[in-house]
Amino acid sequence: MRLAAKIQEACSYDKDCVTDLTFCKDQKTCMCKPGYEPLASKNGCQATEGAQCDTDSDCSGLGNLANSECKQNLCKCRDTFVPSSNKSLCLAIPMTIQEPCEETLQCTESFGYTSFCDQSQHVCSCTANNHFANGKCVVSVNIDSLRHHRWETPNSQPKLPQRTRQLDLEDQHDPYFYHLSQSTTLRGACEENIQCLLYDANNQTMLECVNSVCACKEGYKEENNSCVHRPLARSAAGRNDVTHLAVLRTVRSKKLFLTWGLTHLARAVGFNPCSEQAEVHQGRCVAMALFYTKV
Repeated sequence: MRLAAKIQEACSYDKDCVTDLTFCKDQKTCMCKPGYEPLASKNGCQATEGAQCDTDSDCSGLGNLANSECKQNLCKCRDTFVPSSNKSLCLAIPMTIQEPCEETLQCTESFGYTSFCDQSQHVCSCTANNHFANGKCVVSVNIDSLRHHRWETPNSQPKLPQRTRQLDLEDQHDPYFYHLSQSTTLRGACEENIQCLLYDANNQTMLECVNSVCACKEGYKEENNSCVHRPLARSAAGRNDVTHLAVLRTVRSKKLFLTWGLTHLARAVGFNPCSEQAEVHQGRCVAMALFYTKV
């Protein structure tokens, strides 16, 4: 009696092949059905992601039952797993950087497309010129690109929020520059407002960091993947009721109020020292409500 043909062995009919998960392709060679791949022994086939199934056990070839499930009669990876590049395994999604990995797609699922699986150590890492911050791999700014962000205070750097002061100094000879992450793209990942560097024609930033994402700041609206200035309300006389303020909300500290040169400082340092409801105007913190009720 002739033995059943293994995967990739010669055949004439489907019944000549070793299991029900195989078929005789072009009446020449035994192959696994779509959604399955050969076992290493070539004696059978195992499910890949997308294979038809009736129960979870039909999908066990994707690693084990903890990794995969039969959902709507198709084998799928469970929520905390992703299919491997050949869809033959369900790989765990790492939760933090430097966790074990087999393929880069595990890392990019969690940390973005500037992460990769370092095959020398088999852990997730950020690519060159990127670093891990706020759960993502984000671009590291070269110190020369921040020359125009010098902190111009009389004798020392300004009192910044604790989280910002903890950023690593890049240049020990110039303590006013910081090594920061940057996202010049709208909706990019961020930690602080200074990371969001998208400027208008007057060299004023149009972005601020909101819920860890760079978004159009107040006074601007998102349009065509950028930010455009939102026109201010006009009075009956046709004048702008609100003077355009060259203020960057780079770092906000509600408790910080400097009595000298607020407008100059806000422009030089790049943050609004006033509260959420006020802006710097003619050297003073003025409630925003006053602007809009002015006649």
